[in-house]
Amino acid sequence: MKQKGLMAAVMAAALLFTSCGESPEKELDQFLLREGASLTVQLEELAGSEAYIDLMTGEEMIKAELAVIKGSGFQAPKQVYLIAFPENHWIEILDQLTDREPAELPDNIREVVNSRINSTLFSSMVNAGYGTVTLASATLVSFGKSYPMPKGWQNNALLLFECEGDYSSLVSFTRTGDGVISGYVSPLKNGDAGTWSSLEELLDVDGSRQYSVYSGEDVAALLAG
Repeated sequence: MKQKGLMAAVMAAALLFTSCGESPEKELDQFLLREGASLTVQLEELAGSEAYIDLMTGEEMIKAELAVIKGSGFQAPKQVYLIAFPENHWIEILDQLTDREPAELPDNIREVVNSRINSTLFSSMVNAGYGTVTLASATLVSFGKSYPMPKGWQNNALLLFECEGDYSSLVSFTRTGDGVISGYVSPLKNGDAGTWSSLEELLDVDGSRQYSVYSGEDVAALLAG
């Protein structure tokens, strides 16, 4: 997707959210959906870049899997799940997944740990179950980008762009500095049980998770161009 087309889609999305007046929460959701969609489009472009793939790997099985990732339908997700997490909840998830006692970390170390937990960690936990080729291919096209902290920022966020093909897109936004957040995007293998079901089971620590669901039509303006 060319940048001009993407910007037109973003402007259309802004109209979608502002037509009835925006709350701070809606403004933040708009930012997260817009930038999550942009990262997802870039992921697809990266998976389809022969120059990038040839630079990174000569393994034909990985190249074939990257073609599958590219063809997963990132431009038209069925729906998007937007999950909000308090920063400390990231570490609680790790404690739960490893059956450990809650980690007693100094505040400065806890801040570093929180800033290092992102979508790549969660997607790798799921993708690893499908073998090394799936894991290596998804890791190869996972990447991140930093942003000034948007208005209304309170919690870390995880977005699942659920797609029709073999992969969906998992995007995280976390605070990584003073007034700075970082977004990370990773392909997430779709299993027989459904991507959302797998992710919900993985992340549901205490049942108090907050999330919103947007249909594909709700975010189409972000991805069409």
